[in-house]
This record gives sequence, C-alpha cells and structure tokens, in this order.
Amino acid sequence: MESIPAFVMAILFFSGCSLPDPKYYTFLTAECLESESLSTKLTITGESFNFYFKPIMDYREEGLRIKGLIPTIQGAKDVKVTPPQWAFSAFGSQATAISKEYDRLFDDFWDHKKAECVTTIYYDEGIILTADKDFGGHKAGENLIPFGSIIDYNSVLVPSENCYIPLLDKFKADYMVSASPLGPFFTYPCGGHKIVDEDVTFTIKVPVKAVMYLKWLGDRLNNPNAEIPVEEKVLTGTFNIQKGLQ
Repeated sequence: MESIPAFVMAILFFSGCSLPDPKYYTFLTAECLESESLSTKLTITGESFNFYFKPIMDYREEGLRIKGLIPTIQGAKDVKVTPPQWAFSAFGSQATAISKEYDRLFDDFWDHKKAECVTTIYYDEGIILTADKDFGGHKAGENLIPFGSIIDYNSVLVPSENCYIPLLDKFKADYMVSASPLGPFFTYPCGGHKIVDEDVTFTIKVPVKAVMYLKWLGDRLNNPNAEIPVEEKVLTGTFNIQKGLQ
C-alpha cells in the first residue's frame, strides 16, 4: 500500500513526531558548470589553515516521493537535484529525448544510492595551491600541497569506486568532483611558524576531466557506441585572508 493508515497519521500529528529530513540526491552533468571558477573558503582553527572549495554549478530541485509516505505530508519527500532546463534546451530538437533519457537514468542512479551527490566531473592528480607571499617557510608561488594534509577526500573529491553514474562504468578516473556544500579539503599546519597580520592571496588550481554527459546522451540517440565527450579544464579559485605564516 502506498499510504499509511489514518490512525498512524493521527499518532504522528498528536505526538509531535517529526518525519525524517529529506535527502538530496544530486546528479549534475559537466554542462552545469557555470564557469571554471571555484567557490572557496579559508579558516584558521587551532594551529592550521584550512582550505575549502567546490565547483560552481547551476541546477534545479524537485521533490522525490519516499515510498510508503503520502507525498502531501510536509517533509515526506526526498529532493531531486538535476541540470536546469536550459542545459537540455541547448540541444534544440533533441532536448525532449535527452531529457527523457536523463530522467530514466536518474531513476537508475537513485535506486543505487551509492553516493547521494555526484557530477560528471573527474580528477586524477595535479592540484596546485600557491600563495603570493612567502608562507610557512616556502617561497611565494611554491606548491603547498605536498607540505600539508588532505583532510577528507569525501568532502570534495570522492573516490570513483564509491560512486555510481549510469553508463559510465567504462570511464576511468580516480576521483569524482562532488557538488556538495563546501567542506574542508586541505589543511596546512602552522608548525613552528607564527601567524602574522599580512594580506595573503592563495590560488588553487584543480585539473579535471569534464564529461559532457548530456551531449553524450544526444550522440547515443543515433549511435549507441558514441565516444564519451571529455573536455580538459582547470578549475581555479582564490582565497584571501589578512593572515600569513612566517
């Protein structure tokens, strides 16, 4: 049965029991990238500088019904996060067919629930983080990544083996770039250095492989064996803070 009995509804209402918060199932394609700029944040906690980033992507949201719950109950839906309408409209006469195929594949993605927030943007290696001033014993412009620590790959870069994207089982890359909210990615320890008042701008560069998934779905309409279109991009972001490390 798709609905729950009235007496259960009454118990929920009068007892004040809350329904579980909805989950956001995000499946965004590389076409959703608004630019090659990154959203960034930098904090200083304890004895470390902590760097956050995520890609800037356009999207739309709609409700997903949770099985067994009446969809009109507030909070009884999961949320489907997908490419915006313009991303489909850009394909002209193919737009409707691509949209229908994407929706079918989204259901496949949703059923797997292997990772709740995926994109078709991938990373292997080569991140560079630099400061425009000498920082922590390193010259301006030197890559700081080897001298700090990755906090959590799962916050921004998720191992591809933990993700499921329909039809992309033959595409190989080490990590998927997540579109989840800003999470701490990299930390640089202060060590024996002193935090000083100084204007410092950091630049992060992340080389990625952008799989143009919607274009591929369009190509597959005429050729099921169509080659996966991949664009090499470098996503770039800056962090500015009035603190240095000397």
